[in-house]
Amino acid sequence: MRKITIILSLAALCAISCAKKEVEKGVKPEASNVNFTPCKQDNLKADEISDKVNVDFTNKGVEITYKDFVVTCDFTTVKVTHTFVNGVLRITQKGTPNEAKCICHTDVSYTIDGISKNDVNVIFINGEQVYCHNGKEDVDDKSIEGFYTGTFTVKYRDIVSSGTTVLELKDGRFINTGNYNRVPAGGSGTYSINNDKIIFNDENIWTANFDWNLILNGEYDYTFDGNRLKFSANKNGVGYYEYDLKKEKQSICDPNVIIDEKEYFKVPEFLGNAISNMKIEGNILKFTITAGGCSGSSWIAKLVTTGAIEKSIPPQRTIELSFVNQEMCAAMPSREFSFNIECLQVAGFKSVLLKIAGKSILYEY
Repeated sequence: MRKITIILSLAALCAISCAKKEVEKGVKPEASNVNFTPCKQDNLKADEISDKVNVDFTNKGVEITYKDFVVTCDFTTVKVTHTFVNGVLRITQKGTPNEAKCICHTDVSYTIDGISKNDVNVIFINGEQVYCHNGKEDVDDKSIEGFYTGTFTVKYRDIVSSGTTVLELKDGRFINTGNYNRVPAGGSGTYSINNDKIIFNDENIWTANFDWNLILNGEYDYTFDGNRLKFSANKNGVGYYEYDLKKEKQSICDPNVIIDEKEYFKVPEFLGNAISNMKIEGNILKFTITAGGCSGSSWIAKLVTTGAIEKSIPPQRTIELSFVNQEMCAAMPSREFSFNIECLQVAGFKSVLLKIAGKSILYEY
């Protein structure tokens, strides 16, 4: 039976859409064979700890393996309880005692007896969804959008390469970065989903000096559980490609920073010489606009970009300034505008050159 590896997700993907039969009355599945490792002092930073759950259906029931489960340092056992109603399996696992202030981690495994794959709709552990019977059927271009980090393995003829990579999916476009001048050195273009396939169409605008076959391009078999994206392909019998990626928290931008190709081409030309004192403090871009008007208090300024990345070191983004001024006075007031531009970062790089209304500024992060 194929094992499904899933990262815990806060999303309730497909929890509503799934519908399976209820287990027959009188069947009371019980947790058995509860095992756990001793307290692991990983010395990991909090953002490096990745709770991972393996869900495997066997002829006995559902076998669960939970890696790096957080417990207190005084724990001596892990208690597992559960309910199973209308195809929804809710599992609670807790290390006990639970009194110490220090924490460590343990790998926990156990079996919920008497449950088959056909019975299960959704599985939750400690309130977090870890499995859905038909999760992939509900995936669309929007639910799969986001920033991903993870690993890749590429074998092409006699070349084998592996390492970390970053993938951004948004509005039907993708940007694949990582280590520049390493496979995959780049990839930028459009993507689409067709049943169990994810299809990348590289537009050759972010390609380093590698064989075309080593760039992220073409059709891949994929799985996606709302948080973890895996895709792989054999190409022409000479290459094997495998990606295993985790969805990361989206960077946050000011509401007046817009990444939209259609909106970008609607923005009228702005006179760049009316902008002064441009600077970046942390993730905040500031500049002053001087224009005819009364006080400038009613002015509206927005930054609009397509999301496309220009090939260079550092990469570049071209941004249009949308400026609305309906003030009719004859004065020439000035006003400073501030924007959170965190979402304009290019994953895999430490800086990006922003070209705004004829001016340029380096954004380092």
